[in-house]
Amino acid sequence: MQLAWLMLPVLGLAALRFRSAPAQEEEIVPGYTLQAELGRGGTAVVYAAVHKPTGQTYALKLLKGEPAMDQDAVARMRREVKLMRDLQHPGIVSLCDYGEHRGQHYMVLEKINGCTLREHLQTTRLSQAEALHHCQSLLESLAYAHDRNIIHRDLKPENLMLNENGQLRLLDFGFSRNAQRNTFETMDNSVAGTPAYMAPERLLCQTTPASDQYSLGLIAYEMLTGQPAIARGLDVAAVITKQMQEVPPAPRSLDASIPEAVDRFVMKLLAKKPEDRFENMQAALAEFLKMCLKRNE
Repeated sequence: MQLAWLMLPVLGLAALRFRSAPAQEEEIVPGYTLQAELGRGGTAVVYAAVHKPTGQTYALKLLKGEPAMDQDAVARMRREVKLMRDLQHPGIVSLCDYGEHRGQHYMVLEKINGCTLREHLQTTRLSQAEALHHCQSLLESLAYAHDRNIIHRDLKPENLMLNENGQLRLLDFGFSRNAQRNTFETMDNSVAGTPAYMAPERLLCQTTPASDQYSLGLIAYEMLTGQPAIARGLDVAAVITKQMQEVPPAPRSLDASIPEAVDRFVMKLLAKKPEDRFENMQAALAEFLKMCLKRNE
């Protein structure tokens, strides 16, 4: 199993800072020795952790502070665990262990050697073949999750990792929902996630399976053109306005080498209304594979 470090992506999280785990925390999870800190967000910290019986290194996610006082964070981690137990796919980071010890809730995940897609895009312009390869990988992972009624709800380059073999891996199901449950975003119905990669309906506090299609379209757009569909540096209000009201320029207007079929595919994913996107993620994957087959004929 390819192992790699895990970034904890959350809205506004800065670049990862590697630090040593506090000595008093080393034995906080029985059987694991915490090492370098890999990342932290508002409610959790991720450490590299060695499993003492095997010597294997994992990414161990801990709720920080006094988790018992943050019932929403505890409920979110429990939901993430419940959803990830059902996900066994080569394009999705694996859940290896989980539990609670003396009030400390934790998850043990596969640790990936590589970098986030965001970090990769900051230094590299993908070739068209690479971008399409990663699109297919992400479509396959999401189709698999959607077939199990799991909507990711926080797709963005920070939540995708490229391992040392260049394989794209999907992580962080902390904001995910079961598609058969209610569609409101959080316990208090507030919006959870990253506005720059949110579908318009999600900004209205509702989610459909097609919401992941829109986020995928934004990622595909960025991989193919080298530019985000929504310019970086805008304030949240401006980002929300663009998501709700403005259609980005077609990818071909930025790079004429992008085939018309690929251009149409991406723009269909980016339709403002969920019903104007593909019927489901499997349909999107089927259309993508059909399109790629025609390109190769």
